[in-house]
Amino acid sequence: MLLSAFGAASEFADMNNDGAMDLVKQTSLNAPQHVAICYNNPSNVGFFNIYDEVYSLAPYHISCGELNNDGLLDIVVTDDATDRYMIQLPNTGSEPDFIQQEFQLEGGGGELAFGSNNLIVDLDADGWNDVIIADVDVDIDTCQSDRAHIYRNFGFEGAPGDVVALREDGNVLPTDMLIGVHDVAVFDINNDGALDMVVGRCSGSEIWIHELAISFSFPAGVPTSLTTDQPTTFEVEISTGSGTLDASSPKLYYSANDGPYIETPLSPTRGSSSLFATLPGFPCGDTVKFYVSAALSNGTSNTSPSNAPTNVYTVRSSDGDIVLIDEDFEGTVDQWTIADDGSLTTGAWENVDPNGTIWSSAVAAPEDDASDDGTMCFVTENGAVDGAAGSADIDGGTAYLISPVLDLSGDDAVISWSQWFFNSSGSGEDSLEVSVSNDDGSSWVVVTSSFGTAGVWEEANFTVSDYVTPSNQVRVRFAAGDAPPASVVEAGVDEFTVSQAGCEDPEDCPGDIDGSGDVGISDFSAFLVAFGSSCTCPEDLDGNGTVGVEDFSQFLVLFGTVCP
Repeated sequence: MLLSAFGAASEFADMNNDGAMDLVKQTSLNAPQHVAICYNNPSNVGFFNIYDEVYSLAPYHISCGELNNDGLLDIVVTDDATDRYMIQLPNTGSEPDFIQQEFQLEGGGGELAFGSNNLIVDLDADGWNDVIIADVDVDIDTCQSDRAHIYRNFGFEGAPGDVVALREDGNVLPTDMLIGVHDVAVFDINNDGALDMVVGRCSGSEIWIHELAISFSFPAGVPTSLTTDQPTTFEVEISTGSGTLDASSPKLYYSANDGPYIETPLSPTRGSSSLFATLPGFPCGDTVKFYVSAALSNGTSNTSPSNAPTNVYTVRSSDGDIVLIDEDFEGTVDQWTIADDGSLTTGAWENVDPNGTIWSSAVAAPEDDASDDGTMCFVTENGAVDGAAGSADIDGGTAYLISPVLDLSGDDAVISWSQWFFNSSGSGEDSLEVSVSNDDGSSWVVVTSSFGTAGVWEEANFTVSDYVTPSNQVRVRFAAGDAPPASVVEAGVDEFTVSQAGCEDPEDCPGDIDGSGDVGISDFSAFLVAFGSSCTCPEDLDGNGTVGVEDFSQFLVLFGTVCP
């Protein structure tokens, strides 16, 4: 396992599903030319006690991932000769068994070339991971002859047993753009929910944006809140590229309080190319989930969000926001916790009127807080007036600022704040990391990380339920550190607020004993039953603790009233 002649790829992955991360590695030049797995001992994690050679030809690169959706990790091998994928078979032992399968090239034939990196990724979002293999030799110039291959996963279609069919798809990128590819990276560049590609070729690097057959846009945005009992209409634009939209297909789907989804068509408007979706009115406090969909005449369809209904838009119906906490740090901050990781030497959080610092013409620490009418905020150690940047910044470890316990057991909440972060190195090693806990800090879920705010205070927020289940033990943690190599790192937090969607109490309707919305015969019957009794009840209209003559006189005046 230590021999690494032409060893170009290794991964940590739980290959045998025992909860411990194993090491998968290839080497290709000298014996043993192989792919091997060193299995981590789950009872003594960190001790790799089983060595297993699973491939013995001439592997130049490997990737691990699921290909047949059975919960077991498979392996793709870029080989000196024919590239292969290895499907893991169900096995109760500690060492998995694999079936080797060759890729199906467009037009037949085999793959007889060197290669470099490969990826296992669901390019077409159909639930089956596809495979990309860059086939330029990393050691010999094969830039003019070898091309990359993109294999679409067709699931079990035409494949035996546990094997899946992976066939080359020549329609993803033009063939001439696949020549001389030595590296590929896949991620969502433009945040439209579809995976894009950065392709490294001998002649340069290119960005390829995934053009969806159907894409959605919302000129005025997607609704982020609903007004109680009021319909909400929003504009939807649908782009179909070169396809033809099925005019009956654009639809809105919505669900209240996790009930079944209700389908309603999007409405055209005269003189506009846009469509409009309308959410009906909902009672205050309802949580509403929704998404839109459309299809082409050939049956191709898409949704927004792209993988709905797994991911959907979520809003709440309310009468407005109720602010639970509006902390500008101008008063007592004793309930906030200041801590560190034990290795911090300077840069602990403190509540101060900040003194600004300059690092090479850039503002490192803020001179003022984020508010218009205050002066105080939290910063990572306040330096002296006119002090040098770096004299009181974060050094040696990580500084933590932790909020008081927030009781959100009754409802969800949006948490907002203003933040400042500066890192002189400009690298991604240091950040202001914000996390949330719903168990009083026993565990944390990372919400966001800021790598710099460009010398200004920046507003940020998140919805608690997007990360943890709201409870009566919610805390928020701000963490900033200076990882090696050392640099000037400064952070700040101000204007911390917690708000919930609020519902106003319904207006009182005296005399409406049965809650029907008016004062009528059934209320009169209930009043007669209560007459003469002592109670704290809706029949006691004068509030003296007894239902008597004065209450009867008031009831007669109210009889026939329709409640507001």
